[in-house]
Amino acid sequence: MSLILKPHNALFVPDEDPLIFYNAIIDLSLKNLLNGGRIYFEINERKGGEICALLESAGYSEVRIIKDINSKERFVIGRLHD
Repeated sequence: MSLILKPHNALFVPDEDPLIFYNAIIDLSLKNLLNGGRIYFEINERKGGEICALLESAGYSEVRIIKDINSKERFVIGRLHD
């Protein structure tokens, strides 16, 4: 997958594929991250469950959501399965 990032499309993704960049980063991580390595995403608080599901389906374990100081779901982390 080839992505060209310009300021507008880095912030605003197509409605039909709102997780396009997360999918691209996960694909890259599977090729470049060592087993046991961790991945961290800052997220839109409404997409946490979907991003967790993407990581789990890609073979990540210990996937979880972390809340920010205002108790909003803000980060998703996971560890690439050994």
